[in-house]
Amino acid sequence: MTAQLLAAEGLSYDPRSRVAAKEVAQQVVQEIGAHPDLALLFVTGHHEAALPDVLKSVRNILGPCPLAGCTASGVIGGGREIQEGPAIALWCARLPNTRVQAYKLQYEPEESGEGGYIRGWLDCSREASVVLLADPTTLPAEPFLTSLRKEGRVPYIIGGLAGASAPSAPVHLFHNEELLTGGAVGLVFEGRAQLQPVVSQGCRPVGQPFRITRSEENLIYELERNPAFEALNQVLLALDDRDRMHFQMGPQVGLRAVEAAAQGEVGSAGFLIRPVVAVDPESGTLAVGGAVEEGTTLQFHARDQDSAHRELESLLELSTALSPEVAGALLFSCHGRGTHLFREADHDIGLIRRYYPKLPASGMFAGGEIGPVCGQPYIHGFTASIGLLVDRGADYSAP
Repeated sequence: MTAQLLAAEGLSYDPRSRVAAKEVAQQVVQEIGAHPDLALLFVTGHHEAALPDVLKSVRNILGPCPLAGCTASGVIGGGREIQEGPAIALWCARLPNTRVQAYKLQYEPEESGEGGYIRGWLDCSREASVVLLADPTTLPAEPFLTSLRKEGRVPYIIGGLAGASAPSAPVHLFHNEELLTGGAVGLVFEGRAQLQPVVSQGCRPVGQPFRITRSEENLIYELERNPAFEALNQVLLALDDRDRMHFQMGPQVGLRAVEAAAQGEVGSAGFLIRPVVAVDPESGTLAVGGAVEEGTTLQFHARDQDSAHRELESLLELSTALSPEVAGALLFSCHGRGTHLFREADHDIGLIRRYYPKLPASGMFAGGEIGPVCGQPYIHGFTASIGLLVDRGADYSAP
């Protein structure tokens, strides 16, 4: 009889750090036993002073295994999204015929002070699954992902930008038995087990698409050779009152990550969502949250709780049709979602549990969510980036 993929989760609200750490580890061991094939650990800043004890307690109960994790503004597990208060979440899995490796990345600037390079990225195939947890203050995550996209055959990458207990506090990362500050950590696994990505950006397109004809870094000067502000004003005037209100509350642009019209991309599919951060009617420019390139297709998008709910619901419905058997899930949700967007607790994890009842699903609230668009890794905002743990079949084995 072929062994199955198994996942288990642990969640504790106990403010006593050692007690909470032991509690989550014992919950996992009770479900799938000690010595899992991988572990992911998410800890709120309330436990910051006791992080070495937390890590030691978890590893003492689990036993040696590839482990990655980080501090976060909030954690997810046990069917709950904990945005406030002390909490620890632990997610572990048994992955037969799968090779699992923990890795850590460090950014090393050039002596000239111009640019730098990142050490520690593992050489893995396009068929691998990768979890990436990065400290955005010490590792240039967006340029790193840009360099990976230029390489071509990139594995699916799921993850998020780690948070701290306060703006001035350091981000802490876990790599096996090490407690790190700075860089990034994660897991790579290749073989029978795979993370199937579900990326819900929670926006809907408004108006017609435009071609960016003049831009510099994150500034858009012209759309279709007209001032960008004129195009924005044109879209606003054509919207009804309800859509105009939703758009003005949080204006976004969709930048087509891959010019994939020939592939049948519709709606917001294939678009990378970025916020509009500034508008200058006098110069006619728009500033967005991230660099843009001339020639890219742009379409304005509106964000609201209804469209965010419907998009995630639609994606999960499709996932259940394509992958009805899922062993577990990882969820990286923007800290602007949760109760801030939906006015109710546990929205994203609740939808996952609706389509996959009792599924062991854990993760964290992130300051930027990592997930693929058209197969290529990007950092998102206000997004739910999900990795569904699926079985490719017993014929697959670790390379």
